[in-house]
This record gives sequence, C-alpha cells and structure tokens, in this order.
Amino acid sequence: MLIGGVPQGSKQAPYCLYLVLNLRNVASIDPVAMRLIAQLRDSLKAQGVTLLVCYGTRFQDPLVAEGIEAQAQFSDDDAALEHCEDRLLQDIVGGEAERPQAAIRLLEGMSRQLSANLRRSNAEVAAFKG
Repeated sequence: MLIGGVPQGSKQAPYCLYLVLNLRNVASIDPVAMRLIAQLRDSLKAQGVTLLVCYGTRFQDPLVAEGIEAQAQFSDDDAALEHCEDRLLQDIVGGEAERPQAAIRLLEGMSRQLSANLRRSNAEVAAFKG
C-alpha cells in the first residue's frame, strides 16, 4: 500500500502545500519503504510541499534516520492538520501577530453577544498559554 501511495503523493504536489502521510494502519516499515518515504519527501520538497507524518511514533527513530525531522511527525492526524492550519494562518495573517477582531472580515456582522463571547474565549486561551 505504501509503495502505491508514493507516486500518488507526488501527483498531489501541485495542489497542496502540505501532504500528511498517515501511518495509522501500518504495522511495519522495511528499509526499502523507508527510503521510498524519504524519496517522496525529497520529491515534494523540490515542488515546495512539506511532508508531514502522523501515527508514526513507533517509527520515529527510523524516520529521523531517513531525514524526516521530529518536528514533521505528529501523534495523530488532528495534530498534523492543526499544524498545517496554523502555518497557513501565519502566512495569511503574517506571523504570530494578533489582529484586532474588527480587522477580520470573516467576523463582520457578528452580533455583540457573539463578539463578546469570542473576546472572552480569546482571553481565556491567552491566559492558558501563559
């Protein structure tokens, strides 16, 4: 299955910035498959796409040995997708800088109550982060 997935992954490169390789149902990865993953990463990188891996904690050391950095490995698909979303939002917003709620067009027309709830929620998250 993995071998068939490598060419398919490369075909998706023109349409994405990130490709998440989900290893949830993979029981083992032999050295040949590990090299194929590294080749996929290199092919994607040449096209400006970042390869991320999820559910690969049991393969972390071999993946790192093949050059798949620990920062590109995630415990599950939700964590990998959240990483992608965060990077995309950083690109749109411009780094870590927060924007005032009024400057976000998506929130135009929001009721005062919803707006107050959003501000309160954002304050709670900021306090939690610390």
